[in-house]
Amino acid sequence: MRCISLRRKTYLTHDEDKAVKWYRLAAEQGEADAQYKLAKIYRRGEHVPQDYEEAVKWYRLAAEQGDWNVQYELGIMYYHGDGIAQDYTEAAKWFELAGEQHHNDAQYYLSLMYYYGEGVPVNYVRAYQ
Repeated sequence: MRCISLRRKTYLTHDEDKAVKWYRLAAEQGEADAQYKLAKIYRRGEHVPQDYEEAVKWYRLAAEQGDWNVQYELGIMYYHGDGIAQDYTEAAKWFELAGEQHHNDAQYYLSLMYYYGEGVPVNYVRAYQ
């Protein structure tokens, strides 16, 4: 059974395909939470074929709405090349946005990137901030 939470309402379904359908409908209407959940479903290949490009698409849409946790997860995908091409510059962008909202792990990764010059110029002052 899957619990679907959309717009502060919770729905229960025994049909995983139906749950994915509802997440997609909400995501297509701009629901950041649904976009995030749909991204995780595609990233993990839960009840759909695993599709990293589709996951990144939905992560990006949710991250652009300012969700710091989604920004961090998207940064992680780019940093490690998790199913997509590794891109330190793109990772730094998303870590920066999440870090501005006090996401500790994003700040940690960004400081490492400044220390080692991964996707950003080496800057020891920024690395230790």
